Amino acid sequence: GENFNMEQMISTVEDTSDERLNYAGCILNHQLYWENLSPYGGEISGDFRRAIERDFGSVSSFKLELLSRALRFSANGWIWLIMDYRQVLRIVTTPNNINPEMKASRDKGTPLLAIDLWDHAFIHNPLSDKKEYLKKILLIINWEEVSNRYHNAL
Repeated sequence: GENFNMEQMISTVEDTSDERLNYAGCILNHQLYWENLSPYGGEISGDFRRAIERDFGSVSSFKLELLSRALRFSANGWIWLIMDYRQVLRIVTTPNNINPEMKASRDKGTPLLAIDLWDHAFIHNPLSDKKEYLKKILLIINWEEVSNRYHNAL
């Protein structure tokens, strides 16, 4: 059989129909998603807060833009906070299981935060909807972990 090296694959495969790329993205994206959640949430603080304020104006503007972009995204996929090659924080979306570190990604950068926008993330509760799901996710993001990713990306 063929050896499977996930890191090599995401940096070299451009064909988004490649099934291996889909599986690699599914694993990596969900791993990041779960690592960024905590039952206690937290606050955006320190250098990371200053970077958010520099690139989005304020923490509330950042959260509003994240929510707005996620609600406008109509496909299955992900919304990300990334640091691009200029060390600018950006909110981007990717379809399916594409990850911003993949060669196949339109918007490249280091993922700091991943939020699952696949229907399965919010349709299990008939009283829930995408907007409610997103509001609840924002309450349980482990901003300390996101901040650590930010510092590691510098």
